[in-house]
Amino acid sequence: MLSIIEDKTRGPNELIDTNLLVGKATERGITAKVCDFRDLDLADRGLGLGSWIFTRSVLEARPSVLMAARSYLKDKIIMNSALFFRPGTGNKYHQQLVFASSESLSGYAIPTYPIDSQADVLSLVKKGALNLPLVIKPDNGSQGYMVRVIRSLKELSRIGSFSKMVAQPYIEFDHEWRVYVMGGTALSAGRAENSIGTGSRPGFRDRLLETNKDVVRELNQISLAATSLLGLEYSGVDIMREKSTGRFFIIEANVLAAIAMPHYSKNTGEDLPREVIDWFIERDKLINQKLPLERCLHNYLTPRLKRLTAKTQRRVRATLDHSEKPACQLTESEIRKNFFNVPVEHKLRFLYGQLVMGATVPKITDIILGEAEQSVSWAGNFLVDRQNQASTALSTAHTLENGAPASAYYIAAKRLLAKR
Repeated sequence: MLSIIEDKTRGPNELIDTNLLVGKATERGITAKVCDFRDLDLADRGLGLGSWIFTRSVLEARPSVLMAARSYLKDKIIMNSALFFRPGTGNKYHQQLVFASSESLSGYAIPTYPIDSQADVLSLVKKGALNLPLVIKPDNGSQGYMVRVIRSLKELSRIGSFSKMVAQPYIEFDHEWRVYVMGGTALSAGRAENSIGTGSRPGFRDRLLETNKDVVRELNQISLAATSLLGLEYSGVDIMREKSTGRFFIIEANVLAAIAMPHYSKNTGEDLPREVIDWFIERDKLINQKLPLERCLHNYLTPRLKRLTAKTQRRVRATLDHSEKPACQLTESEIRKNFFNVPVEHKLRFLYGQLVMGATVPKITDIILGEAEQSVSWAGNFLVDRQNQASTALSTAHTLENGAPASAYYIAAKRLLAKR
C-alpha cells in the first residue's frame, strides 16, 4: 500500500498532486491512502502506514518529530527519506551550504545568509557581504511566495517579519529551468517562460522543453549532483542562468516538488505521477519481493538508457552484448592486495574481462559480487561505489549516470557465470 503523508487541512486546489498520485496508483492496482502529517506527532504509532511512503507535507519546524518517526519508518520504502533521516535538507540555507562545500557544485552555489531581523540585513550590507539589490525569501519552501527583491533600504523597512528568512545577492537571469530527478535519473528539463514576480502561480508557470543539448547536459549534471548530495530520491531542481555571464546557479532542490505540473508534462511529455509509482514498484521488487539483483538492475537500466549520455549508453550496451574489449589492467593479486581502495566498477570490470575472455573463474569472484550486491543506490536499482560516500553526506556520484557501467558489468558477469 502507498501511504501519502499530506496536510489534510489544505483546500481542493492544493491537493491536486495528492489526488493525481492516488489516481495513478489506482490505475496500477495499488491501494493508496492519504495520511495526515500531523499524526506523526501522536504517541500512538499504529497509523496503518503502508510499505511505501510518499511525503507531500512535513513538520519542518519540528525536526525532533521527524527524527522520532525513524523507528516506525525504518522498514518502509520512502520518498523522500532525507526528510526524516536528515531534517533540514529542504531548507535553502542548508542546501546552499552543502553545495558550496562540494568540489563539483561550489561554482553553482548562491551565497546565502540566515536572517531574523532588519538589523541582520543591514549588518550584511554594511560588511559588504551583500549589496543592493538583494533577495529575501523564506528558508523553507514557499512555492515562490514571499520572495522579495529589495532594491532600496526603504523597501527593506516595509517587510513585516524576517523570521526564518534568508538573504541572497540578486542575480539577473535570462532563463530558469526545472529538472526533475527520479531515482538517480534526470528527466527532461523544462524552461520557464515567465518568472516569479509576474503574477503567475509558480508551480504552474509555463515550462517548455529545453532542446539545446549542451544546456541540457549541464543542467542534468548539476541536478543529478545536487539531488545525490542531498540524498533525495525525488526532487525538482530549479536552476537559473545569469544574464551577463551565462553562469548557472542552483536556486534550490525542491524536496516536496509538485507532480501536478500541467505545462511541464504537456511540453516535455513526462508523466511525473507514473514515474513516482514506477520507482516504488521497482524498489519493492528488489527490497520486499527480493527478486534477483541481476534482473532488477536490467529492468531498471533498459528503459532509462535513453536518458544517459551517449558515451554511457555505448559502454552499457557494449557490455551487455559482450562486444566490449576488456580494458582492465588489474590482476587478481593486485585487487586482493588493495581491495578496499579499488572501486567497485573496476573490480567488476576485471571479473567481466576474465569471463568474457574465457579465463578460469577467479577465486575472488564471490567476494567481488558480494561487495557489489551491497552497493545498490539508495535512490534506485543500480550500483554505486560506496567509497565515494563521505562520512557526513552522500557524494555527487550516486546517480544512474555514474552507476550504469558497474551495473552493466554485474549483469554481464552473472550471465556469463550462469553459462559456465
